[in-house]
Amino acid sequence: MGPLVSVWNFINLIFQFVANYSVGRVMDIVGPQWGFMIYASTMLLGILLFIGIKNRYRA
Repeated sequence: MGPLVSVWNFINLIFQFVANYSVGRVMDIVGPQWGFMIYASTMLLGILLFIGIKNRYRA
C-alpha cells in the first residue's frame, strides 16, 4: 500500500504544479480576476464531484 500511495501523491503533485503554473500564466496574461475565477470554478467542480460521489455510496 505504501508504494501505491507514494505514486498517487507524486501524480497529484505533478497535477498541482501544472494547474498552478497554468493559472498563474493566465493571471499574467489576462488579469488576476480570470485566474481567481478559474480557481473558484475548480473548487466548485470539486465540491460537486464530492457531493455526487458521497451520495452514490451512501448506505
